[in-house]
Amino acid sequence: MPSLYEKLYRFLPRTPVTDTELNTRFESVDGRLVPLEAIVISWEQALAVVQDRVLQRSEDVIAGLRNRLVEITQLAWLTGRSGTSVVLATDTDVSLIIDEANRPLFTPGPFAVISRTSDPYAYAIVRTAGYDRTRGQWDVHVVAAAGDLATAHTDWSIAAVAGSSLSQMVWLAEGKTARDATLAARDLAKIYAERTAADVLSTGLNRAGAESAAAIANTKAGEAAASAAAAATFDPSTYATKTAVAAQFTALKGTVSASYDTLGKLEAGVTANATATSNLADAIASNTAAIATKANASAVPTRGLIVALSLGPDSLA
Repeated sequence: MPSLYEKLYRFLPRTPVTDTELNTRFESVDGRLVPLEAIVISWEQALAVVQDRVLQRSEDVIAGLRNRLVEITQLAWLTGRSGTSVVLATDTDVSLIIDEANRPLFTPGPFAVISRTSDPYAYAIVRTAGYDRTRGQWDVHVVAAAGDLATAHTDWSIAAVAGSSLSQMVWLAEGKTARDATLAARDLAKIYAERTAADVLSTGLNRAGAESAAAIANTKAGEAAASAAAAATFDPSTYATKTAVAAQFTALKGTVSASYDTLGKLEAGVTANATATSNLADAIASNTAAIATKANASAVPTRGLIVALSLGPDSLA
């Protein structure tokens, strides 16, 4: 509420002291006091509100300190997480951004292990190069790496590791690598041994097959040589062309009817004529015998005999 002293309430030496002047000032004061009287203030209630506020804030602070203490007792300052997309390869320098929730407590030691949350067998041993708590940037040098780390990942879990543990893990990794190499060599030797046995077994079969193939090849070579020799003496003029052969067949058929223009048709016609001729000969022979019999019985002139041969033996009756 602005002050009205200089404008309304102050009396100057020449200000008349009249009821009008006084009433004007009293009216203004009354108008400013009435709203304030409507506000009922309980000092005890106000104190209780302040105390509640202070206690609530204190509880919040104590709860935060309690949670922080729990994290400290659980060695949360030795662990952290990061979603930075990086490739962890041996003897390389990388930087990871620690998740904001882990930054207040995260205090990296000289060495740490970084592993994938989804694949704990993919991990790297790193040496701390520096840490910016404000930005959460942790710079490290990768000492050793194992597992699926050839491509970039974003699910990193971080934990502190002691120097002795570091040595043990490196030795373990080297021993595992040597063991894998030994097993691989053993498996490869086994494969070669099996192949050698199979080759020895198939050598005899292959030899017999090779000898057979060689004999066939020699035969085919002789045939090829003979064909080559025949080709060398080939004279096209001694062979008839298709056109010439067709002309000869056309001349051979001449003007014969369609009933005798093939060998099959000729054979059928000859067979039919032979049958007719045979039948005629048989008839003549039969008639001749009958005529001879009747001729012996009664003399028959030669002219009559001839007629009988033509008309049959009944013509002599």
